[in-house]
Amino acid sequence: MVSRPTSITVVGWLATVLGTFSLVTVPFTFLLTGTQRFAELSPVPIELQLATSLLGCLVTVICGVAFLKGKDWGRVLYLGFFTASLAYSLITAPVKAAVIPSVAILGGMIFVLYRKPARLFFKGRP
Repeated sequence: MVSRPTSITVVGWLATVLGTFSLVTVPFTFLLTGTQRFAELSPVPIELQLATSLLGCLVTVICGVAFLKGKDWGRVLYLGFFTASLAYSLITAPVKAAVIPSVAILGGMIFVLYRKPARLFFKGRP
């Protein structure tokens, strides 16, 4: 059995903690006047924006726990969900430049989750 790489421990805990924190704070950010004005620029209703944001936070927590437990489906879910989320953001975001940090984060996560030590760790684990 291959031990968990430090990089997987770090991204697993980051995803779990930041996702949980975001689940609590995201609803409050939608109450801010500046956030509401920015959200109104999107063709997507604010309620749907809030729901998709919360879903993303929940998926982040689930994937973080899956990373820590060595569940390969967590990598697949993370890559699939956040690639689709990124595409959705590129279509609906009123300011496309705001999506650039998400592209960088997704690229970094792909690097960490699919490099050789991670592949060996997740190999053969459902």
